[in-house]
Amino acid sequence: MRNQSFDTSYEPPISSSTFYMPTKPLFLFKPANRAFAEGQTRTLPPDWNVFISVLTAVVIGFIAAFTFVPQPLLVMNLNQRG
Repeated sequence: MRNQSFDTSYEPPISSSTFYMPTKPLFLFKPANRAFAEGQTRTLPPDWNVFISVLTAVVIGFIAAFTFVPQPLLVMNLNQRG
């Protein structure tokens, strides 16, 4: 059997030099998310589209409640009082 020397140094496949910021400007669909994409913050800024969607769902829920809840109450009242 031949005597071979093995390299005992180990370099991990992922190192700090693996991740780098691109030299050209980063294209973002929403420029407000730049700080998050560049790692400066851990959370995204608030999105007004989500707020508007939740507000719309709440308003529709109230309209549906005031439209459909009185009908069963009216039927129950008619059954009890005639």
